[in-house]
Amino acid sequence: MSRLLFNLAAAATIAFGGVAFAEDGNENEGGFGAVMDPVTQAECSACHMAYPPQLLPQQSWRGIMRDLSNHFGEDASLDAKTARNIENYLVSNSARARGVNANNPPLRITEMFWFTREHGQRLRNRAAGNANIGSISNCVGCHGGAANGYFDD
Repeated sequence: MSRLLFNLAAAATIAFGGVAFAEDGNENEGGFGAVMDPVTQAECSACHMAYPPQLLPQQSWRGIMRDLSNHFGEDASLDAKTARNIENYLVSNSARARGVNANNPPLRITEMFWFTREHGQRLRNRAAGNANIGSISNCVGCHGGAANGYFDD
């Protein structure tokens, strides 16, 4: 998606009560930039792509980090110091939330309003039906630069 489309999508998301994204100054058009904290990058990418923290609001990251022993069906437990470092990084670089229930925030990026609007059911079905993608949460299956925070198609 071009810079203009990205900005329009962000503006539409704000207008429709989704999440507002603050660009981090990265000139990476169509993206957020890679996860820059080495601990977060190493620990999260040991099992999946290290998702840019701007994809979820603070409440969501806190909820995810609160239950690492049941991290989407896996035990991703960490020692307290490492978990605190990762949570601090994710929360301090997260999206500004609008329209997110603070008592029951979405714990999956795929549950975010902007995500469901951008991807729709057709793309979800395409991802699920493609063995090379496998899941809508496999960003790099469709966005080759996703691991670096670049989601242009």
